[in-house]
Amino acid sequence: YEAVMGVNPSENKGEQLPVESVSFDDALVFIEKLNQLQSDVTFRLPTEAEWEYASRSGTRDINGYGTDVLRNFSRYMWNYQQLGTQSVETSSLPTTHPVGLKLQNAWGLYDILGNVGEWCADVYRSYETNDFVNEQLRVIRGGSYTDLATYCRCATRNALEHNWKNRFTGFR
Repeated sequence: YEAVMGVNPSENKGEQLPVESVSFDDALVFIEKLNQLQSDVTFRLPTEAEWEYASRSGTRDINGYGTDVLRNFSRYMWNYQQLGTQSVETSSLPTTHPVGLKLQNAWGLYDILGNVGEWCADVYRSYETNDFVNEQLRVIRGGSYTDLATYCRCATRNALEHNWKNRFTGFR
């Protein structure tokens, strides 16, 4: 990110840390600049359906890691339950974690669940009616290090306004 944009907007900076504190709009600007640098490949954010398919490794599995993740989630993701008894006040939350320290899913994707939530290309819609909930809202998938393990799963979806930035959200 820094090589393309010339700056790292993350609150938690580090060579192996995920980039966070980027809005959906920031992600699109990055992708546009990256595409200008690359002529043989076109980059984009994944759709919500593509993100979920990749996170499940092409299976219908609840989390893309098999049933072991239900017993040993700390081997697969960074999430709130690893904070133990620490306070949950925002100022006392830990930071993001270096990527690739947890086990990968069957397709070799690291940190697909937990660490930072990931922007998807879609406008947030109701699953029941397929109506827009709010056209300013964009989909975020995967959960973050501040979420309980039950929210760090393939089917969980969240939404933020397209220009919102926080230290819990990035993109893949």
